[in-house]
Amino acid sequence: AKYREISEVDDLTLSNNIMFDRRVVRGNTYAAQVVTQNATQEMERLRSENERAMKRELQRRKREAGKAPRTPPPVDGRVHMDVQTETFLEELT
Repeated sequence: AKYREISEVDDLTLSNNIMFDRRVVRGNTYAAQVVTQNATQEMERLRSENERAMKRELQRRKREAGKAPRTPPPVDGRVHMDVQTETFLEELT
C-alpha cells in the first residue's frame, strides 16, 4: 500500500466480493473489441475529418441553393422562347 492512494486502499479492503470490484468485466467477452490508444486517435481524426467534409458540403449546398436553376442551352437550330401555359391571361394591375 506504499504507492497506492488512500481511496484505492479503502476500495480494496472493503470489497472482497468481485461483484463490486470496478476492475471486473461482466458479461460475454468473446467478441469484445479492445480499443487501443492509436485506434482511438484514428477514430477521432476520422470523425473531425468527416465533420469538416460535412461543413464544406453544407456550405456548397447553401451557395447552390441561392442560384436559380438553369435550363440547358437549346440544340442547334432551336431557340428558347417564353410560352403562356395557362388557358386565360391574367391581367396584373
